[in-house]
Amino acid sequence: MVLPVSTVDKKIATHVRVPAGEAGQTQDGFVKCEEVRSVSIERFSNRVGVVKGPTLALVMGNVRVLLGV
Repeated sequence: MVLPVSTVDKKIATHVRVPAGEAGQTQDGFVKCEEVRSVSIERFSNRVGVVKGPTLALVMGNVRVLLGV
């Protein structure tokens, strides 16, 4: 599962802020939890960054609500 990140804060409730310095971000980013995508694992060549536990918990909470699980 992949979720896109934007640098534009559209003030959407399902977007989760990833501050600059976290997960390789050079500026604040916003995870778009409503845009869940599935991609082949072969498309991943290297890891850019990893979000911290509290950020991941917010993202997964939003995804669960949006998917109804």
